[in-house]
Amino acid sequence: MLSWMPQKGVLSSLHLPAIDERIEGFAYLLVFDFPGEGVLATDSQALIVNQNFLVEKITASMSVAGGTFTLQIYHQHGSVQRQLFTEALDYRLVAGVGASPNILQSPYLLGAGDTITADIANLAKAAGVYVACDIQIVLHGVHV
Repeated sequence: MLSWMPQKGVLSSLHLPAIDERIEGFAYLLVFDFPGEGVLATDSQALIVNQNFLVEKITASMSVAGGTFTLQIYHQHGSVQRQLFTEALDYRLVAGVGASPNILQSPYLLGAGDTITADIANLAKAAGVYVACDIQIVLHGVHV
């Protein structure tokens, strides 16, 4: 198992950080679920963060093996909106999968009351034909 600590870089399970270097808080997930996304469909889903949340990892999955979708995430804090990526990107570039999440280089803080929005575009193909699929994006982190 590998972990990322901003102060130390990549760590193995044989080298754990000291207690004072660990991020304290309760593990939490923010889940964006897009069931039955149509052929070449675009969709958006917004969630309101109920308390301060430190995002550490991103994972994504879809029901079509070898399929793809584009992903853009927006963070709204008060009247200011920020894109997390410069443009909508293939999800495999910005999100890991189950056992191999994309561990952020430095944790990203979402404040209580902030809105986080995921925009997706289904580009899944099966046997060379565009198909409908289920898509899920998960932000892993801790409440702080």
